[in-house]
Amino acid sequence: MEISSEVRTSVVSTVRIFSAIAMCSLCPATASANDTIQPFTFGAFPYFSQQQNLPIQSTSISRLDKNVALSLLSGKAFRFSVARGTEFRVDDKGYGISYTSKKVIAGMERRGTNRKTNVTNLSVGATHNLGSSRLTFQGLFSQDAQGVLNKEGFLFTGKRLTLGIQRTSVGKSFNSESQVSGLSAEAQALVKKERGFNRTDFNLQYTGVEGLKLLAEHYVSKGNSSSSEREGRKELAEYSFSPRNNFSFLHESEASINGEVTTTKSEHQRVQFNDQTRMAKLSLTHDSVSFANNGSEKTTNTDSIQFELKGSLPFKAFAERKSVSGAGPNENINTINIDANPSKSLCFNAQHTSVDRNKDESYKFSSLNFRFSKDERLQLTGVLSNKDSNSRNDNRLQQINISAVPHKGGSFNMLLKNSKTGESSKQNLLDVSYNTTEAISLGSASKVSINARFMELNTSDGSDSKIASITANGNLYRAQFSAVYVSSSTPVEGRKSSQSITLSQASKEKDKWKASFSLTERQYQKGESPTSVDSSLNYRLNSSSAVHFRYATSPEDAKKNILPQQITEIGLTTSHDELNYGISVLNQEDLRSNKESTRFQINVNGKCTNKAILKVNAGILIDQSAGNFRRYTPTLDLALDRAISGNNNVKAKLKWENNNAFFDLTAKQLF
Repeated sequence: MEISSEVRTSVVSTVRIFSAIAMCSLCPATASANDTIQPFTFGAFPYFSQQQNLPIQSTSISRLDKNVALSLLSGKAFRFSVARGTEFRVDDKGYGISYTSKKVIAGMERRGTNRKTNVTNLSVGATHNLGSSRLTFQGLFSQDAQGVLNKEGFLFTGKRLTLGIQRTSVGKSFNSESQVSGLSAEAQALVKKERGFNRTDFNLQYTGVEGLKLLAEHYVSKGNSSSSEREGRKELAEYSFSPRNNFSFLHESEASINGEVTTTKSEHQRVQFNDQTRMAKLSLTHDSVSFANNGSEKTTNTDSIQFELKGSLPFKAFAERKSVSGAGPNENINTINIDANPSKSLCFNAQHTSVDRNKDESYKFSSLNFRFSKDERLQLTGVLSNKDSNSRNDNRLQQINISAVPHKGGSFNMLLKNSKTGESSKQNLLDVSYNTTEAISLGSASKVSINARFMELNTSDGSDSKIASITANGNLYRAQFSAVYVSSSTPVEGRKSSQSITLSQASKEKDKWKASFSLTERQYQKGESPTSVDSSLNYRLNSSSAVHFRYATSPEDAKKNILPQQITEIGLTTSHDELNYGISVLNQEDLRSNKESTRFQINVNGKCTNKAILKVNAGILIDQSAGNFRRYTPTLDLALDRAISGNNNVKAKLKWENNNAFFDLTAKQLF
């Protein structure tokens, strides 16, 4: 997309005007040689973000005199310098600016439009130094296939006064604000909001009197092709009588107008006085907020007094009284908050709030939070709170938490909690736990670790529950032991408890015997209460052979599910070269159906050659029902993994059971 000739003429005229201003004011420069055009914002409409200086590569330079210079840039652009203190900027993703450290130089170089989105951006900037003041101009033109964006702004910056004016016109269909160079995210959002509008912003800031700051902002936005109009303004006055007290007044409003009718209007006004001493601070505030919509207006007034006590005292106090009237129920709110540290080991916070809404819901809320600590071995924290309301929506909380280190390597925690919500919901909780953080010794037992917990919850709806558990692990002489006790009670499952102990031999490498024994007893109020026994014995005949034996009743699987079975197993294992051999007899009896099965099995696995791995499981399964009926089922499971060369191998599997044969042949990456 090409820039229209009218825009080019406007840019050239702007440059000529500022050149004339500069040539007529050849005076000693007051600006630093390193000064650059600064971005500025004013009103409710932020202008440009940081501008980028685009380098220009020159091929020839011709100097006319000490104040004016002209350069031809490869036949594509021109560059000129003017009097010290004046600077020009022309930029377009296609137009760049560069300047030296001693002479301010403005330049323009066409590099083309944004071909990807077909958006043309042209920005023009100029700065003229007037003694200790500065006058800045910034302009922007952006055009896409749907519309045009124009922005022009002047900013005067003095030592005590800042004045600004900015005009923005956004086409109704312009939607390429994200492609406009130099616009911040906030400015892009406002460009999107102002589509189809012409907006003018005014800004004034004055600090000419010591302690006084004045700020005024105003904007008017009118529709290009409609009678819609938006208007906003802001006035702020701040005066500091001394560094410790000040007075401020703020007024801001915004309105939407359609024709001669104001459809919506919002207004905010705040008056505030602050007085601060070394020990205390006082704040008086009046705040008024109003909103009108199609003739209906609502206003809320808030008056508050805040007093804060601080400094080097061991406590801080804050008090506030607030009155709210207007839209909604009238409120009188009183708040007191105290933070205290009477000693290094004790601190607390106390708060009281009362809200009075006359006949509407009112309440009083009080709370106390405290913490007591002693040498990191004892910590006591607590929360006490209470809320009383005239709607019977009362809340109460009493909670104490104790953490202690009773001895080295031990940790103790206790939680007491009592809560109430409304008239019917109540809870009482007691949770006590003890655990060792490192192994301890108890008499003949060494490397002992203990975890114990007791929890009791009582509720008003009858869903009470209890949990008690203790776990101990350690070494006793040459045996390793583990003891577990768990008891629970819930309305659904009733009372349940279990006790278990596990003993295993802490065998050494030279020992031939290795044994383990586990016993678990259960007492269930509802359902069966099975007792589990699981024992095993291993005896090493020599370095390559061993005999093993196992007997179990109602054992647990990996997920702690109880299996209603009785298991007896005996077997022999041996090895020769790289092959392992085994023979075993496994008898399983279902304790519920009285069905019994016996499996005789022989297995061989390992390397039979350097390139082949063999696995063979052969056996016979004998099933016997309660009527002494027996069924014999031969089984065969064979697998061969044969490497041919490199990553090429062949796997063969054969399985035969219940007179059914399954064969699988797999080849991987053959040649």
